[in-house]
Amino acid sequence: CLGVEACVEGDPNRFAMTTMRYVLHSSSQDICKAWVSDVSQILETQRNFLN
Repeated sequence: CLGVEACVEGDPNRFAMTTMRYVLHSSSQDICKAWVSDVSQILETQRNFLN
């Protein structure tokens, strides 16, 4: 199962995708929030498809 964590290491511009952890860094907090939202929606769609 792949997960997503917002605000990694106290930095609001970073988020992590977990199972294997990847820390991504955006150029702004707004972009980071958009990325987290998009990835969360994709993962939710995948979870719904698999269930």
